[in-house]
Amino acid sequence: MGWTCGEQGMEHDLDHVRRWTAPSDGWLVGCRGASWVTRDGELDDHQLTPGHTLVVSAGTRLTMGPWEGAEASRLVWVAAPAARCATGPWATARHTGLNLVAAAARLGAQALAALARKADDMASRAQGSICSGDSMASSGALK
Repeated sequence: MGWTCGEQGMEHDLDHVRRWTAPSDGWLVGCRGASWVTRDGELDDHQLTPGHTLVVSAGTRLTMGPWEGAEASRLVWVAAPAARCATGPWATARHTGLNLVAAAARLGAQALAALARKADDMASRAQGSICSGDSMASSGALK
């Protein structure tokens, strides 16, 4: 496939669609531009941009290429010891679960922010605008 050795691991510049089989457990890391990666047997594409990773098991067949409309991208392959590389259905389930938790947290934060704005608006309307001469404190009623 044209992998070359770089400082971080094996690197490949993608300028068109390629097929590749992972030689060992490890990670594909986005290094430059946007790439898409599809594992054989999966319907979903994974988008890898700089800094994003995809856990891959040894022997996994991948199809990959630059994201539509993007310039050539670069992926880095980093091999990992099998004991330290979480792969298979549990890794996918864990990743999906963490994404769901993050989405729920974002929705919760948005709901709390909307509630805070509503409470602030209600408090502003309840207080209204009081002229300085109309308040009980300025009239001397409070002592």
